[in-house]
Amino acid sequence: MNTTDKQIIRVFPRRTKATPTDELVRINATPSMFDNADEVHISVAFTWDIPRAEWLEKQWQSVAPVKLGGPAFNERGGDFVPGMYLQNGYVITSRGCTNRCWFCSVPKREGYNLRELPVTDGWIVTDDNLLACSSGHIDTVFEMLKRQPHRPIFAGGLEAQLLTQDMAFRLKELKPERMFFAYDMQEDYEVRNEYFKGCTNKDITIIDKSMTECNLFEGFFDFLSYESLSKRFPALYPQANTLVLNSTVNLEKSTVEDFLKKHDVVNCYFDNDKNGETSFVGLKEKIGKCCEIKDKRSVYAGHKDFNEFVKKSYRIPQCGQRL
Repeated sequence: MNTTDKQIIRVFPRRTKATPTDELVRINATPSMFDNADEVHISVAFTWDIPRAEWLEKQWQSVAPVKLGGPAFNERGGDFVPGMYLQNGYVITSRGCTNRCWFCSVPKREGYNLRELPVTDGWIVTDDNLLACSSGHIDTVFEMLKRQPHRPIFAGGLEAQLLTQDMAFRLKELKPERMFFAYDMQEDYEVRNEYFKGCTNKDITIIDKSMTECNLFEGFFDFLSYESLSKRFPALYPQANTLVLNSTVNLEKSTVEDFLKKHDVVNCYFDNDKNGETSFVGLKEKIGKCCEIKDKRSVYAGHKDFNEFVKKSYRIPQCGQRL
């Protein structure tokens, strides 16, 4: 008999935001006289709940055979069954990681292999290291995400060092609600800190390199595109301090004004639209006497924004190719 044919009561020592909510779920509960099942699974997310889970195991043995497991026991994961141990919307399309970080238990738990699982529907992706998967698997996952009723959330931790410019563009097209990035070594942290901090919310991002010029970007992907070109063509796209607005509404923040006024020159990379024009004019009126405000939109005239200009004008690395 397949798992899907069985009546399985799942018992969780505590509720989290990912805990299922169907009628066969019990939260830190002992059986009632009406509980009936073919099996009882006790799923434990945290090690500090193991003693309680072991006690619950004994209580439920009178109902049906009991299986005790979950992330707390650091056991190798099986195929993902939607809605079984994580509520509907969560999805795992792969398990394991190709890295060997001393502090991470995932590689050892999964047998030092990266396993690609059958792709099921969901929009909250919790894979251990999705970007380490094959391009074909990633393609399948992204196609699945496009048909979901909600914007995707990458909750598992995307590996910053594997995020090529091409992959960044593809992620942008998915319009994710949130993304989390993982870093393993100091150099990974630096990449994450410089390129990805603040990319998934509407707050500003500031990178202060103690330089006299500042590049002001309307969107995160404009900044990411500039950094890529700066590495390839440093004379054309020189390094500078950076402020990413993520929304032109943030121009009203005192933090933005104070940071920009410290510079001799502010290079504005606003969108080529009415809002971009209004934002540039307003900024020049506000702090134009303190520093030189340059409108860089002529560089990408005919394009919606700097990111679109780069995407259409320069060769984009293929998925999996490092910049």
